[in-house]
Parts: sequence; structure tokens; C-alpha cells
Amino acid sequence: MQSRIKYGLMAVGSAILGAILFTSYSAKADTLAKPPVTRAQAAAAAPTNPWAGCGLGVFGGWLSGGIDTGTPIVIGAEGMNAGAHVGCDWQTGSGVIGVTASYGWAFGDLKTVGLNTTMSVGARAGYLVTPSALAYVLANWNRIDTDGGNVDGYGVGGGIEIKLPDAPIFVALQYEHGFYSNVLGMTGLDAGTNTVTFRTTYKFNFAR
Repeated sequence: MQSRIKYGLMAVGSAILGAILFTSYSAKADTLAKPPVTRAQAAAAAPTNPWAGCGLGVFGGWLSGGIDTGTPIVIGAEGMNAGAHVGCDWQTGSGVIGVTASYGWAFGDLKTVGLNTTMSVGARAGYLVTPSALAYVLANWNRIDTDGGNVDGYGVGGGIEIKLPDAPIFVALQYEHGFYSNVLGMTGLDAGTNTVTFRTTYKFNFAR
């Protein structure tokens, strides 16, 4: 399992790095093709709150789960999770807060053991370490739909989000750990999940 996590994180990180390098190269080429812009023109054209607005996007990644039976035996499975998400952000200086909701489908061994869909509603708060990079923490209410019924819980985590140059498009790498108690109404039966996802978002109301 550890090797799968390692290779999964390497693949996601490589994808984000590739996207950043590609967009940076495109932005530089576009800048060279245009006439020089004065400082006043650049300031007037720059968004005042580029992280503000509402958007929608898609996500995909790795999800693992395990059930603590109260014995040395832990029942677990892992697979892929992919779906769509929506959200709104508000920006004040270098601070960004937002609300999010997502819905996803399980694949692989997770589907085999009866996990069908995932849903979450929550909030996040972050700090702009650079004008185009946001480090954030999150807290969610989660629901997992299984063959045996719904399982509710909560999750905490965080991530790094990058704003692509000259476009209201954002990419993020996110981790979340989920906590679930009294699974399917059985006292003392607890479960936990670990999720690593790559997320892309197109943001409307691109504030200027």
C-alpha cells in the first residue's frame, strides 16, 4: 500500500509540475509576442482579488479505507475516486476562505467491497504563500454510500492550489483523512479513510 501511495503522489505531483511549467512557458512566449506594457497599464489590468468567485470542476485520485473491528484484524480496501465539485471563495489580502461541495464515484477494490459513491460539504481557509499559490486547510462533513447503507462522518486535511497564468483556472493537490464512528449503527465499529486527489477548477465571477 505504501508503494502505491508513493507512486500515486509522484504521478500527481508530476502532473501539477508539468502544468505549471507549460503554462509558465506559454505565458512567457505570449509576453514576448506583445508590445511592452507600462506599470500603470499592468496595475489597471491585474485582478484585485483573483481568488474570489464561484467555480466548478472535476477531481480524481486515490482513496483507501479501513474498518477497526476492535480486534487485531482491520478490514480495508483501496481504489480510485473521481467526480465533480463546486465552491465559492472570498479573498481578503493574502487570506482566502471558501465553501465547497463534491460528489464522487468509487472504482477498483472499493467498488468490489460495496463502496459506491462519496459526498462531502465543507469549508476551507488558506493563505497565499505567493500571489499564485494557496496553502489551505479544510474540514468536511462526509457521506459514503455503501451496499449496506449510508455512513456519515467528517474529514480534515489540506492542500496546495495553483492559479494558472492569465486564466480563471486553478489546479490543486489535496489530502483528507476521514473519521467514521458506529458504522452502519454498530456501536464500537469505527472506520477511517485517506484520500489524495488532483483537482481542477474553472472559476466564474473572476473578480477585478
